Amino acid sequence: MAAPAVKPAARPAAPQDEPFHVPQTQRYCAGDFAHWDPKITTFPGLYVAGAGFGRALHALSRLLGRPLPPGAACGTGALRGLNTLLAGACFLVTRALALALHPRQGRDYAALLARPAHAAPAAYRPGPGRL
Repeated sequence: MAAPAVKPAARPAAPQDEPFHVPQTQRYCAGDFAHWDPKITTFPGLYVAGAGFGRALHALSRLLGRPLPPGAACGTGALRGLNTLLAGACFLVTRALALALHPRQGRDYAALLARPAHAAPAAYRPGPGRL
């Protein structure tokens, strides 16, 4: 009996903006703050945060005695990890803001208000008196 062929899972295509943002952040990681890709319209603070995260990750890996391969600390995987951490932090801040605005409603209500704003911030525009 022949074993079924195992087909590797298809990898999703990279988001369309990664070819611009990842190299820009990697230049910042290398200390090249003078270069700027003219196709980018994002505020440079995100690249500074990415560079700082990459350098901290590199230092931590060396401190733990397991140095990362060159470029891995500012690689796509590390930068996606930073985005995940920042997304979680944004949710917590949004929930805290909703809780501050509606203290009698409780944490669950604040989380329900924060979730749509966190999931699609451009689409969430509450009217006057709604938030």
